[in-house]
Parts: sequence; C-alpha cells; structure tokens
Amino acid sequence: MLGNCRAYDLAFVVWLGVLPCGLAADAGSGTSPDASFPADRVASVRGFLQAHCLKCHAEKTENGVRLDDLPASFAAVGDVERWQKVLGVLNAGEMPPKEEPVPPAAAKTEFLALLSETLVSAREAIADQGRIAALRRLNRREYAVTLRCLTGLDVDVSSLPDDAGGGGFDTTGSSLFMSSDQFEQYLAVGRKSAAATIERWKRSAEPVADPKTVRTEVEILARRQMGGLLNGYFLGGYRKGKEWEAAGADPAKAKDFGFPDEHEAKFRIRAYEQHGPYLGQYLALPKSDEGAWLTHYSGNFHHTESITIPADAVPGKYLLRLKVGGNDKVAVSRRFLEMGIVSGDDFRRLGVFQVTAPLGAPQVLEAPVTITSDGPRAFSFREKRHADPAGPSFQNSLAKAVNGVGLDCALWIDWVEWEGPFIDQWPPASHERVLGGVDLKANPGDEQARQVITRFAERAFRGRAVRPEYVAGLVAQYAERRQ
Repeated sequence: MLGNCRAYDLAFVVWLGVLPCGLAADAGSGTSPDASFPADRVASVRGFLQAHCLKCHAEKTENGVRLDDLPASFAAVGDVERWQKVLGVLNAGEMPPKEEPVPPAAAKTEFLALLSETLVSAREAIADQGRIAALRRLNRREYAVTLRCLTGLDVDVSSLPDDAGGGGFDTTGSSLFMSSDQFEQYLAVGRKSAAATIERWKRSAEPVADPKTVRTEVEILARRQMGGLLNGYFLGGYRKGKEWEAAGADPAKAKDFGFPDEHEAKFRIRAYEQHGPYLGQYLALPKSDEGAWLTHYSGNFHHTESITIPADAVPGKYLLRLKVGGNDKVAVSRRFLEMGIVSGDDFRRLGVFQVTAPLGAPQVLEAPVTITSDGPRAFSFREKRHADPAGPSFQNSLAKAVNGVGLDCALWIDWVEWEGPFIDQWPPASHERVLGGVDLKANPGDEQARQVITRFAERAFRGRAVRPEYVAGLVAQYAERRQ
C-alpha cells in the first residue's frame, strides 16, 4: 500500500510541477534560432545577388540602394528590414526592371524560400535579445484546449475570468492581464485537472466500465409536483381562506384557520385564483398521464426536465436522450428546447434543439456530454425563452389577460435517459503518451520519473527542449515526497 502511494507521488509532481497555470513561462532550452543563412548556402545567395541585382545596386552605382553589403547574418533590426525589402520587391515582381533579364523561375523560388525561412528565424532571435516580454494569460478557451491536449480530459473552466470583453474577441492582449486572484483561479483549475488525471491513472489497471442505459419516466414526478401544488398549497389555502371569509373575515380569528394573520389569508385566496386555473389545465392536458409537459412560466411549476448522471458513474463520455413532441396548436417559434446547467437562478445554455415532431409521433433528441470528476452532472431542458428573466412571466400575463389561464404548453416529454460511459481507448492515449512503458504501481525510481517528467514537459512546452536543471528540480521533488 505504501509503495502504491509513493508511485502516485510521481503523478502529483508531473502534473503540478509542469501543468500550465495560464502563463507562457519559459522552461525551454533558452537557445535562440540561428539568425543567419546556412554556411553552405551563403555562396548561392551571393551568386543570385551578383547575377541579378548588383549591376544596379552596388557601391559605385548611383540609385541609392546598395545590396552588395548586405550581411549573411542578421545581427540587428536594420539588417532584417533591408532583407525584408529585397523579399518584398522580388515577390511583387518589381525587380529586376523590365529592361533587365528575369531570373530563372527555379533559382528565384529557391532564393525566396531560403530568405523567407531565414527572416522568420531572425525575427525570433532579435525579439529575444534583452527585451522584456509582456506576459498575457491564456484565455478560458485556450486554457481548456491546452488541458485537453495534455490530459485528454475536458475540464470545467467556467470559474476562470470571462473573456467576452474586447469587442467580442477573446484574444485581445490588453484584457488578458494576470492578477494574483486570477493566478489562483487558473492554479485551482490546473489542480482539479491534475487530480482528475491522477484518478484516471489509478483506474487504468481496473476493468473498463461497460456502458449502460438508465431511463426515467417523467410523468410521475411532474404530476406529483403540479398536483401537489394545486391540491395542497393553492387549493388547500384557498378553501381555508374562504372558510375564514364565510365566518366573517375577522382578522383576530385568522389564526383559527391556520393563517398567521389576515394578510396571509387574503394572499392565499388570490394565489389560487391567479394560479389554480393554470395548474388545473396542466393536469388535464392530453397525455399528461403518459409524460410531462413543460410550462413556459417558471415559478415552482414544471418548467424544466433534468437528467442527472449519478456520482458513482465514472468520468467519461455519455449520451443524453429525450423523447419529445410539440404542441401543434402553438407557434412554431416556441417549439425549441434548450439544454443547460442550472446554478441558482442562472441557466447556462449548452445547446438548442428544434422540436419538429407532433405530439402523436414524438422524436428522440440526443446530446453528447463529457462528465469529469469535479464537473456538473445534472443537465436541464426547458422551452427556449427570452434572455430577460422576467420575460416568461410577462408573456404568461399577456396570455392570461386573453384566455384567463396563461400560455399553452408547447413541449411534451415522454421519457429521458442517459447512456454511458463510452470509452474509445483504455488506458487512454494521453496516458500512454506520457508514461510510455512506466508502470506507476511498480514504484518508479528517479530515472523513470525523469523520463515521464521530460516527456510531459516537452508536450506542455509545445515540443521545445527542456532544460536539464528544470527536470532535475521536479525529480528532486518526487524523491522528497517518496521519503
């Protein structure tokens, strides 16, 4: 047991020591690209200039542009700018002039390709010369993709700063600054990703979980909810209120009928008169005993249907399904179902489906989701509505003024179900990429730890070589945790 715990210390050090926290930190080799033409190509570069340029652009010419003194190595910005002008006029066909011979196409193509590649390296080298780099954080989307590429997991990054500013762009540098609070937020998400990945590493030797399907018939809960509201809170309070009125509506006797005061008695009468007809109509709707209608008005009514993946279901890919039919008596514009995650009063929309099937021949909608160890597991479905939270109540009031009840229900759900997990490969490819042949349960030694850390770090730093002292520091942390 102790050996097994020590083995996973390696995973801890790998992920928390290397996992990015949202800033582009330099842990690479520190070497700059070679900012010069390859030694074996300098002669061909000089030959091309001699043959096609120096007749007019040498020391003794009078046009003011010299090319005979262009350096083969780019040590300063001015050198790069001069070569860039050469590249520009040749690409544009401005040089040589019409009265001069045109360079052979193959020679020109070879020269331009070599010059373009060298200019790219030169810009990188010059940009690294003693300048202070302005760090910007990875935005929410970039960080999520980075973690997915490294870990193979989809991580919930909704706690990170919102990048919606900057005129609708999420890569505006001026808004991607990093404060101490934001650093902590990124680090927290990175730690969650580390924990989820380590947990998956622990499960790598276990049998793969077989997919299963769990279906829920939704009408039982819907009728219990709406019938309980009607017959309990609303109708029960209404009847007691009417009894109080029939007894003379004496404020001092309101408590005898179960109310704290006369105001509550009057409120319960009005509440039933306002909502009772709507609830009664809901329970009398066609097929309400076979499925659940979604109300447009929220309140405490049945306006959402949820699918929850249980806590004991392993993280992975799942499929959500609903069998849905539309009410052809309402406008087509209302026959849209939106899927989201509910948090308090907030509904974070994940997708929208158009319901085209009628009530008599409902359709099956499918929504793939990825479940993580710390992410949401409950997904809600409701009729698509106005972005203004007060919109549904206002629209229901308008309808009630016309028909005395409220908005007709537009969507009916027969059943909901989830199926999964669906696992493409086990152990996952990201596991194999980092670990190679190292068995974590065999209590890896320092040399194996060095191999794993190096492999992961090179992926984290996008293929750049990692400084040996950087890896040595992480290996030392691993050795310390094993003590």
